[in-house]
Amino acid sequence: MRLLAALRWRGLGLARRFYERQEWLRIRHEPRADPPPAPPLPAGCRVLQGEELRLGYRRHAARNRRIEQRLADARQLGLGVADADGLLYDTWLWRGSYDEPNTGLHLDPGPGGGVLLDSWTDPERRGLGLHGAMLARRLAAAAGLGLAPLDGLVHARNRPALRAQRAAGARLLERLVIRRVLGWRWTRSFKVEWHELDLD
Repeated sequence: MRLLAALRWRGLGLARRFYERQEWLRIRHEPRADPPPAPPLPAGCRVLQGEELRLGYRRHAARNRRIEQRLADARQLGLGVADADGLLYDTWLWRGSYDEPNTGLHLDPGPGGGVLLDSWTDPERRGLGLHGAMLARRLAAAAGLGLAPLDGLVHARNRPALRAQRAAGARLLERLVIRRVLGWRWTRSFKVEWHELDLD
């Protein structure tokens, strides 16, 4: 079974070299006079910021190296959640416009704005609601830095993240369909509204 799974995975990787389709939703957070309160974190957890993220994950050295790289870049601000065993979750803010490396998309929120970068959760600790709990804290941190508006990309299949963004007041800007064929990339943009996504 493991051999079959490995062969299937290698086959998918080979297929992606020739053709790949991705679908993303671009969202925007505008400043709010009455931001919603941040949901509570799980018991025993605390919020980390900036250099505190050097605490790192207990079992994920590659992610720890990525955190070190990001901390060296003054354009990025990191937030995280930790318990007694180390990091459970990290997420990042970017000051200014941003070229997203995986999609080739350019996110430009305009003067004074920023970008919500990716989040990562320890696979063994998923399902704790950390993304939703930290989104309000990310928005508050951005407001404290004077970053507004905030743009971001959410994968169209990531329903929990989309529900969290909707609950936090994000506005949908567009649906982006990206196709790659033999190294060539095409991107199409479509208007979309929250009610069209059927998230409930």
